[in-house]
Amino acid sequence: MEEPKITTIYAGSGDMYATYTVNPNKTNRYDEIKEEQKFLGKGIYNDITLAVYRCYRDGELKAEIESCSSLTIMYDEKFKKLPY
Repeated sequence: MEEPKITTIYAGSGDMYATYTVNPNKTNRYDEIKEEQKFLGKGIYNDITLAVYRCYRDGELKAEIESCSSLTIMYDEKFKKLPY
């Protein structure tokens, strides 16, 4: 099954928020936004990682957003309807 693609992330709330998008109609946009794991260190039983969202433009990493409770993540429209 194909993974859903992230189209927009809103970080923060109120007047203090930032928008990260792959929308071609926006001036400050990215080619791709991916959810990846960031290695933080070695734990006693396993590695300590954090989910991050990385924004790429022309194959280069341009922004990194750490996962937190104040993120709103929008996905590709074709994944709007769930099969259940």
